[in-house]
Amino acid sequence: MVIKNITVKYIGPFFEPLTLNLDRRVTIITGSNDSGKSCLLDSIRLLFCGGAINDSQVKLDYLQQSEVPWNNDLKLTVTALIELTSPSDVLAANITLSDGDTAHLMRQVASGVSQAQIRLSLKNHAPNATRNFNLPIVILPSETQQLKDEINLKELNSFEQLFLDTAFGTPFAFAKYEKMSDLNFTRGLMAAEENLNQLLFKVMPRPGRLRFSLKNVVGERSRLAVMLRDRHDCITPFGTRGSGLKKMISILAQLISDQRKAHHRIILIDEPENSLHADAEHLLREFLFDLTVNGN
Repeated sequence: MVIKNITVKYIGPFFEPLTLNLDRRVTIITGSNDSGKSCLLDSIRLLFCGGAINDSQVKLDYLQQSEVPWNNDLKLTVTALIELTSPSDVLAANITLSDGDTAHLMRQVASGVSQAQIRLSLKNHAPNATRNFNLPIVILPSETQQLKDEINLKELNSFEQLFLDTAFGTPFAFAKYEKMSDLNFTRGLMAAEENLNQLLFKVMPRPGRLRFSLKNVVGERSRLAVMLRDRHDCITPFGTRGSGLKKMISILAQLISDQRKAHHRIILIDEPENSLHADAEHLLREFLFDLTVNGN
């Protein structure tokens, strides 16, 4: 699937309906502070994830002029025109797609009427109410959820659970490893480390620059040390690295977690370069561009 455009009506700073046309590969949104960049990203999240806005997110001029209560206003919408490129884009059997087949997705976002409507336009098929659209997964890398020097395997937060699920290749449960022999537990850690680094190798724009190193804290089976091995083969605890590098690696770790198995992914990152040094900014931009080009 390819998102052709997004239209936002009366949300944030936009009084007139605004349509943002998207490039097939990369779209860069620039503008001064408070011009609506973050609002556009949040509108995309609302469109594909659902949810409703509050009155502070409605354009004030429109709020004052509207003749209906804002929470029941059907005009507060986010819509997208989507080009269908694969039969798996449609949740129905025996679908043959043609050039120009599209899906029109509209979400009403006022709290009292929040709902989505999907209309498919398929040249080789008559309208059919039972067909549905395979919505993409929206990934929102969190700046508050970062990897730590040590992970308590008995008390995992959601990010740590995803990280370990990805590393071990199956849903991680400490009870499974708690009674293993030291040898088998060490072998499991080595396999998890190798799996993580293979994934990191795929997404890093400069493969081999950094690698994960997972070590069990001596005498504490339930404590896992997360370290980084650099190109000089120097191993340091993750928490001792610079804030920019920690942020970038944490974003990468979130992106290579289990959401990577989704049919299609939309990654929303607002001002990812904040707190990054120039070299880390370039590295992150290379990664994001590479992700759009070859879908690693």
